[in-house]
Amino acid sequence: MEALMRWLPKTKWGKISFWGTVVGIILMYSSYWIAMLGELSIPIPLGLAGIVLMLIFGTISIILIIRNKDRAILLFVSALLGLFAWFMLIGEFLFPH
Repeated sequence: MEALMRWLPKTKWGKISFWGTVVGIILMYSSYWIAMLGELSIPIPLGLAGIVLMLIFGTISIILIIRNKDRAILLFVSALLGLFAWFMLIGEFLFPH
């Protein structure tokens, strides 16, 4: 009998979306810490790249969970990080600083 929940996604797109989201979060926070600790200015496209990756691959994760019934725990984490990126994007437009 197959377990209901797995750690890793079983589909190819599930694996791509999980690792794409991981790369996005690493890129976003590494550029943040480089800018804070090194007191450097990060180029805007590099700063946006992490959020864009999280938006795209997090949305793909949500679609895979709903349509393909891919019930991997790490895919749910990827979907949560995608929702986090959507909330950050919406927050930037609603409350500009």
